[in-house]
Amino acid sequence: MKNSPSNPYTMIFGSVFSGVLGAMASLALVGLICLTFFGMGYYLIVTYNKKGTKLFEDIQPMQYLGILLCFIGCLPFIQYFFFGFLSNAGGMVFEQMFGGE
Repeated sequence: MKNSPSNPYTMIFGSVFSGVLGAMASLALVGLICLTFFGMGYYLIVTYNKKGTKLFEDIQPMQYLGILLCFIGCLPFIQYFFFGFLSNAGGMVFEQMFGGE
């Protein structure tokens, strides 16, 4: 009995396909967890808002928990904020050091 496939490309295709599918599944799981945390936080912020006030005007204790949950939901994407922020900061430092307009 043969356990290996007759065509070696079938094995390569199966390995690549399973690797890509695993990576996509992990990214989908991270996105789902982020959406869940952010959604719970937003729900707490809106639900415990005092009537007649704008959001974040008079913050209640449960709204602080909502803000924390929203922050946790955004953590996997915070790297892109720092990439953009530090890129612009580096450009400004370069212009100040070497006399831009």
